Amino acid sequence: MITWALDDEIKRIVDDFYFAYKMPDLEPFSKIATRYSKGHLVLQEQQFTIFQDSLSEIVNQIDEARFLSAISWAYLQDMSDEFKEFSAGQSPISIHGLVGALLAAHVNYDNPPSILFQNPSANLAKNRKMGTWFAANLLDSAIIRQLGVIDRILAILFVMLEIKFDTFKNSNEIIYPTASRRYLDLLYEKVSSEDKKRLTDILETQDFEHLKDFRNRFLHRSRVESELHGQFFYKVRESEPELFRGLPSEDHIAYSFYAHTFVILPLIEFTKPFLENFRVNGASSASD
Repeated sequence: MITWALDDEIKRIVDDFYFAYKMPDLEPFSKIATRYSKGHLVLQEQQFTIFQDSLSEIVNQIDEARFLSAISWAYLQDMSDEFKEFSAGQSPISIHGLVGALLAAHVNYDNPPSILFQNPSANLAKNRKMGTWFAANLLDSAIIRQLGVIDRILAILFVMLEIKFDTFKNSNEIIYPTASRRYLDLLYEKVSSEDKKRLTDILETQDFEHLKDFRNRFLHRSRVESELHGQFFYKVRESEPELFRGLPSEDHIAYSFYAHTFVILPLIEFTKPFLENFRVNGASSASD
């Protein structure tokens, strides 16, 4: 049996951190899925499928993300002093990619996964500690899930506002909206100027752009450099290298807390009036 003993203080800190990710009231979402009008479900078949699928993902991924973030926080608390000392001791040296490739065969890969539970302080390849590397992956997973929640809330808004969904040409499968320019513009056309302002205050800030870039780099480029992943120093230019530390651990975990507190929760509250005003023969009367 795998056991991991935490002292009472860390247990308290981690549990408090978990419950700081407040669960939203989703009862209005559940009610719309079973609302009837004249003996028929308010939602049509395709709307019903999208709504139910989206709501299920919202519930599951919100709780998964807050749990992953809390476990990550536990590792960071447990290794806090050691990681700070380890981080401070790294030399600002940039190694050329060719040199790194030549040295790759000499990296120590002898640490088995079981060390994570026996000794989270063990070193991995490059500038990585086992426990903080694990915490980084938990955080990355939490943030990706939270962006998925945001997309699913937007899908429910599309249903409520009766905006047509795109489909893939080959399979005719539904394409779910994201917080990109094209889909946001479709939303703005259906809501009042006041509601548009509320949406832009949530989804068109510089902080949210950073959050989206975090995911986009996972999908399309290289992931955001971070201290927890061992990127203490990173080469920016080929000549006269500019060196900097990767994303600090406190900023890494702040991405997750920001996504939950300042994007997901406000976006859920924004959506509730559209649920209440949805009618079988018309879009939300909350719009102009």
